[in-house]
Amino acid sequence: MSYHEPIFAMSLDPAVLLDSQGVVTRVNDTWQPTFGHSADELVGQTLMGLLPRRRPNTSVAGSATSPPTASPGAAYPAPRRKR
Repeated sequence: MSYHEPIFAMSLDPAVLLDSQGVVTRVNDTWQPTFGHSADELVGQTLMGLLPRRRPNTSVAGSATSPPTASPGAAYPAPRRKR
């Protein structure tokens, strides 16, 4: 048993162990109630294959695949200084 085993097993947060190729090797018991996938379903799968696909950003002008043109902070104006 490795030194991190008790922490991994007792964590209240979902935890997953991946190999160097991104393939799931273990998940803790919190994973299934949180995400609905059992350990048997996950082990051997790539983590990226389990993530939901991104929905197209339809709020951006142009096509659904157009990248945003404004910087991330552009939606928030700079605060005004009091005089």
